[in-house]
Amino acid sequence: MSRGLQEIRGNRKVIELHKSTINALTATEKKILQWVAEGLSNKEIAAKVVLSPSTVKRHVENILRKLLLKNRVEAAVYAVKAGIVLSDSDKS
Repeated sequence: MSRGLQEIRGNRKVIELHKSTINALTATEKKILQWVAEGLSNKEIAAKVVLSPSTVKRHVENILRKLLLKNRVEAAVYAVKAGIVLSDSDKS
């Protein structure tokens, strides 16, 4: 488990600190992170933003690097915990 994900699982103050790291992402990266958290593939995201899947892949790699995460699952957890997307239980 990466350090970023361990911190997300910590207390509320740590999550608030992580919200400041989200500012390291570009607007495009934030939107892509939201779609990653919603379970979309690179190909599906590419169709939404009219980019190639390889460009989306590069954006996802940048997101993971900037947030110190290892994979898309950790990115999805991060997005939910940081309030970028609502979890299913929060939507109802």
